[in-house]
Amino acid sequence: LEFRRVLFRSIQRTLFPDLSADECAIVSKLEEGSQQINSLVVATDIPVNRMNSLLFEMEMKGIISLQAGGIYKLLT
Repeated sequence: LEFRRVLFRSIQRTLFPDLSADECAIVSKLEEGSQQINSLVVATDIPVNRMNSLLFEMEMKGIISLQAGGIYKLLT
Protein backbone atom coordinates (compact mmCIF):
# COMPACT_ATOMS: atom_id res chain seq x y z
CA LEU A 1 0.00 0.00 0.00
CA GLU A 2 2.80 2.43 0.87
CA PHE A 3 4.48 1.71 -2.48
CA ARG A 4 1.26 2.68 -4.27
CA ARG A 5 1.13 5.99 -2.40
CA VAL A 6 4.72 6.81 -3.31
CA LEU A 7 4.11 5.78 -6.91
CA PHE A 8 0.88 7.82 -7.05
CA ARG A 9 2.62 10.92 -5.69
CA SER A 10 5.39 10.64 -8.26
CA ILE A 11 2.80 10.17 -11.02
CA GLN A 12 0.83 13.11 -9.66
CA ARG A 13 3.85 15.37 -9.83
CA THR A 14 4.41 14.52 -13.48
CA LEU A 15 0.73 14.71 -14.44
CA PHE A 16 -0.05 17.94 -12.57
CA PRO A 17 3.20 19.93 -12.48
CA ASP A 18 1.55 23.35 -12.53
CA LEU A 19 -0.66 23.12 -9.43
CA SER A 20 -0.89 26.15 -7.19
CA ALA A 21 -0.36 25.86 -3.45
CA ASP A 22 -4.13 25.89 -2.89
CA GLU A 23 -4.68 23.21 -5.52
CA CYS A 24 -1.96 21.08 -3.91
CA ALA A 25 -3.73 21.41 -0.56
CA ILE A 26 -6.99 20.24 -2.16
CA VAL A 27 -5.30 17.30 -3.89
CA SER A 28 -3.66 16.36 -0.61
CA LYS A 29 -7.04 16.22 1.15
CA LEU A 30 -8.69 14.33 -1.69
CA GLU A 31 -5.91 11.73 -1.57
CA GLU A 32 -7.40 10.80 1.82
CA GLY A 33 -10.76 10.14 0.13
CA SER A 34 -13.64 11.87 -1.61
CA GLN A 35 -15.03 14.88 0.24
CA GLN A 36 -17.71 17.54 0.09
CA ILE A 37 -16.81 21.17 -0.43
CA ASN A 38 -17.58 22.04 3.21
CA SER A 39 -15.03 19.51 4.45
CA LEU A 40 -12.43 20.81 2.00
CA VAL A 41 -13.01 24.42 3.12
CA VAL A 42 -12.55 23.51 6.79
CA ALA A 43 -9.52 21.27 6.16
CA THR A 44 -7.66 23.71 3.90
CA ASP A 45 -8.84 27.05 5.33
CA ILE A 46 -9.57 28.28 1.80
CA PRO A 47 -12.58 30.65 1.60
CA VAL A 48 -15.72 29.17 0.00
CA ASN A 49 -15.75 31.53 -2.98
CA ARG A 50 -12.10 30.74 -3.78
CA MET A 51 -12.71 27.01 -3.21
CA ASN A 52 -15.60 27.03 -5.72
CA SER A 53 -13.44 28.54 -8.45
CA LEU A 54 -10.49 26.24 -7.67
CA LEU A 55 -12.66 23.13 -7.77
CA PHE A 56 -14.21 24.22 -11.07
CA GLU A 57 -10.76 24.88 -12.60
CA MET A 58 -9.46 21.54 -11.34
CA GLU A 59 -12.50 19.79 -12.78
CA MET A 60 -11.87 21.42 -16.16
CA LYS A 61 -8.21 20.32 -16.00
CA GLY A 62 -9.36 16.73 -15.41
CA ILE A 63 -7.82 16.50 -11.93
CA ILE A 64 -11.05 15.96 -9.99
CA SER A 65 -14.66 15.09 -10.70
CA LEU A 66 -17.90 16.09 -9.04
CA GLN A 67 -19.94 13.08 -7.94
CA ALA A 68 -23.56 12.81 -6.87
CA GLY A 69 -24.29 14.58 -3.59
CA GLY A 70 -21.66 17.27 -4.14
CA ILE A 71 -18.77 14.90 -3.44
CA TYR A 72 -15.43 15.72 -5.08
CA LYS A 73 -13.20 12.84 -6.10
CA LEU A 74 -9.59 12.87 -7.20
CA LEU A 75 -9.16 11.25 -10.62
CA THR A 76 -6.25 8.84 -10.89
